Amino acid sequence: MKASLRQGYRRVIVIAEYLPFKPDSNLVPPMANAGSGYRFHVTGLTHDERGYPAMTVEAQDELVRRLVEKIERNRDEIIELEEDGIDDAEVVVCSYFERGYAYGLEKLGSIRRRQKLV
Repeated sequence: MKASLRQGYRRVIVIAEYLPFKPDSNLVPPMANAGSGYRFHVTGLTHDERGYPAMTVEAQDELVRRLVEKIERNRDEIIELEEDGIDDAEVVVCSYFERGYAYGLEKLGSIRRRQKLV
């Protein structure tokens, strides 16, 4: 019996074989929906396919390599670039995440205002 089966648009996961952190071919584990009867351990530590901490070198290597490969495979969907007013720029401000973007725009506006005053 397979660990996950396709049924319409939802996955059916067999409880006896369910490993919440065992990745599919796309490197993303098929997580069960909350309240669907499955129990699993969630932690930010390096973990095994069940979700339990696994602090071995092998577990670290396997998990980190999978996470890096997942990011690299999806980089075109993850990376978003926006350029604003850099045609004549001597300095370019780069920021990450929405909060960093807002902070960068605020500082950039402040710098531009000061340059116009000089």
